Amino acid sequence: MATLVFKPTDNVYISEYYPDQNYAGSSYLYCGQFSGSGDIYRSLLHFDLSSIPASCTINEAKLKLYIFWNTTPAVSRHINVFSALGSFSQDTVTWANQPLIGDSPESSITVDSQLNTYVEFDVVNMVRGWYTGSIPNNGIVMTGLETDNAMVGFISKYFNNSSYWPLLEVSYVKGVNIEYPVETVTTSTDWVGSTAIPLGPRTMSFAVVNTGPNDAAVGMEISPDGLTWMWVAFLITSGVIILAALPPSGYTGDSSIVFNTSGYTGAYVRISYTCRTGYGPTTLDIYPTATEV
Repeated sequence: MATLVFKPTDNVYISEYYPDQNYAGSSYLYCGQFSGSGDIYRSLLHFDLSSIPASCTINEAKLKLYIFWNTTPAVSRHINVFSALGSFSQDTVTWANQPLIGDSPESSITVDSQLNTYVEFDVVNMVRGWYTGSIPNNGIVMTGLETDNAMVGFISKYFNNSSYWPLLEVSYVKGVNIEYPVETVTTSTDWVGSTAIPLGPRTMSFAVVNTGPNDAAVGMEISPDGLTWMWVAFLITSGVIILAALPPSGYTGDSSIVFNTSGYTGAYVRISYTCRTGYGPTTLDIYPTATEV
């Protein structure tokens, strides 16, 4: 898994008390109410993600901000990250012309006594949306407590020591993950196959979870045409293929297992399942995922 660290292309704060004032170039970013009603501050940031390679899957994304000022450490409050619904420029944005935000934040953390430390926001869903284009990358708007005096101050990219600047860390893997609907099946005394999925050049993985009361036997099969199926060895002992035994939750052994098609070729793949010898029916949840490289 690769990680890229981005510094903001834009970062600036805005003030309700001075609604037409622009604060571009400030070393600091503020969130929350400072001194009574009508004196609220917000901060805006934008990151350029164009250097993330094409056809990748975003696994993690963390926004990191360094707190240098905390006016009311005794007050526990949320700092919220909203996706901006319109574009802005750090050189012209003010409270009066700030972009709109949605009803719900993309991420929130609780701040109380933190000071002189980085805090982290999990923004993976928002960054995935930016990357895929499902969420326009207009940047973010950060809000604090706006009903009581409890301002928080962060270091901006214009601070004279870059060790404290805002950061967006994005971890990704090459390839696009496709998650299929969960398939719930019930075992019987016969071997039965799950829904066949086209394989081709992709890598497929299947997480199988025993959610019922009895043991099951499960395996993975590959087919060249969707009609003729061949076992994929899970474990080979003395030349004999041993299929995986899957006990129910709460019993000795792991009630889940993951199969992967890496190293195997075929047109189709599926999971086969049956009651384990001497046991009754049970239910299995099958989670297929494809990785397109």
